[in-house]
Formats: sequence, structure tokens, C-alpha cells
Amino acid sequence: MSDNENVFRQWEHSSVEDKVIVEKSTSYIEFPQVAINIKSFFQDAKVVFLLRDPVERAISNYFFSRKNGLEIRGILDALFDDGYEEIPYSTSVNPYNYLGRGVYVDYIRGFYDVLDESQVLLVVMEKLYSDFQYRKSVMMELGFPDLVGISVEKTNAAVRGAHVDYNKGLVDSLASYYGESNLRLQAEYGVDISLWR
Repeated sequence: MSDNENVFRQWEHSSVEDKVIVEKSTSYIEFPQVAINIKSFFQDAKVVFLLRDPVERAISNYFFSRKNGLEIRGILDALFDDGYEEIPYSTSVNPYNYLGRGVYVDYIRGFYDVLDESQVLLVVMEKLYSDFQYRKSVMMELGFPDLVGISVEKTNAAVRGAHVDYNKGLVDSLASYYGESNLRLQAEYGVDISLWR
């Protein structure tokens, strides 16, 4: 049995009726095998993708890498360098794929291909913060009626203004980069991208 299977089996045996097991990862989305493992070991699982404006996500990812000593390049070089795959890294995923990780539609498709559509929930982070009715519908769909009134505040240690003064041109370039994939995300999965750039 693989290490992953051992972990899944431990969770399976620790499950208790009326309890929820929550696992969070920013990198699972990148591995199609994760959907297969979920289907094999957690047939009733609900997979929630918390989708952030990919422009903000790319910038935040860059500053996270800078803050943690993984990145030494300037923001423009780092974000728009096609040679990121050649840079060695020791983390579970390539930390330099700043732009690619925001093309959500390409990653999500693999989960829909394996799991039942009812098992996948796409949540827009900005809307979760700003729209009580949306937050309520998400909590109800997840089976958390007691959390409907929960206060949600944005807390992110990587406050971009504290790190660098970047211009509107960068944001516009990133918005242009993600434009087509965001429209595909909206068309194929009904994701409301109106709060994104």
C-alpha cells in the first residue's frame, strides 16, 4: 500500500458520523491523481475550489515566494519568465509557476472528469468576502447552516503595498493574460468573474 493509501485508510477509520474532515492544500489542484484518490477513498467527499482573482493570486504568490526566500528576481522578471521550469526547487510543486496556477479552468476540468459534478464546488473568494447571500448559499451547500452568519475577513500576510510599488501596467498585463481563461471558466462552469480584473 502506498503512503497516500495509508493516510487515506487512517482517515477512513477515524471518520465518525456527523463529523467533517477538512483537508486544505494549494497544490492538490495541480495533480490529477488527487481526484482519483478522492474518488477511491472518499466517495462522498465535497471538493471546494476557493478561486481568487488570478491577477491578485499571481502577485500574492510572488510575494509569498519572496518572503520565504524562494524568489530573488524582480516581479516583472519572475512573473513573465517562461523559463521558470528550469529553476531548481525543493518544494512539493514548482513555486515559480506564478501565472500558470491562475489558469483555473485547466486544472478544474480534471476534477470534473473524475468526480460527480455535485461533488465539486467552485467558490469565488472575493464574492465570499463581500456578499452575505453568496456566503450563506456556500455554507448551506456544504451543510454548515450554523456557520451562515460567520464573519469573514480577508487576512493575508503578503500585503503587496508593503513590498513594492508596482504600476497599473502590470495589473493590466496580468488581466489580459487571464482574460481568455477567465471567460472559459465562466462559460464552462458558470463562475461569476465580475469581481475580478
